[in-house]
Amino acid sequence: MGARAAGRAAVQARVRNRALDLAPAIQELQAAGCESLRAIAAGLEERGIPAPRGGSWSAVQVARVLEAAAIPFDASVGAAEDTSNMLRLVQGLRNRSDIQLTTQLLGKRI
Repeated sequence: MGARAAGRAAVQARVRNRALDLAPAIQELQAAGCESLRAIAAGLEERGIPAPRGGSWSAVQVARVLEAAAIPFDASVGAAEDTSNMLRLVQGLRNRSDIQLTTQLLGKRI
């Protein structure tokens, strides 16, 4: 394994471990009625859990954590709110595979 591949693997492992650390808090928020990515983000903020790069949690960051931790999310529950979030997210994506992955994560089709 080359240095670049080893570095990428290390970053991916850190991301997955952080996501797994956050999984119980996210699942508690979901069980408490947080039905959208934005609501989960607000719940993480209220608990004082720092966002991955500092600052405030966003719906996109929550979606990425859910994906990394393989936590299911029913996007149809908070569909109206998350549809607008998804549209903003898709506008910022660079390629088709990113768009397809994101839409699959959110359970929607474009």
